[in-house]
Amino acid sequence: MTVEGIGFVTLTLKGAYEVMGTLEAVSRSGLLLALLPTGPESEPAPGDGVTLGELPVGLADLMAGRPGHVVWADDTHCGISLDRPLDISDAALQRTLRENNLLPWTQWRG
Repeated sequence: MTVEGIGFVTLTLKGAYEVMGTLEAVSRSGLLLALLPTGPESEPAPGDGVTLGELPVGLADLMAGRPGHVVWADDTHCGISLDRPLDISDAALQRTLRENNLLPWTQWRG
């Protein structure tokens, strides 16, 4: 689900580096981040292990501390796959996003 890019996310990358970005999309199995600039040693690369840290209100309880790995990365974005999908339905996840004002206006329904 596409989200408003207003929620900051932090990741611990390779067990050592903190990477920051804004959340652009989230699903039960992963998320898409727009990355803030980092040094070359802390740039995410496919296969790197991550642990989710700070997340927007509403998602922190669901996702903080969860392990995952980088599926793909470029200079400005990366895709993270969670090691285990969230134990929540798509409808409940969308409701959580809506209740915490993380959905774009185009996705506000019901």
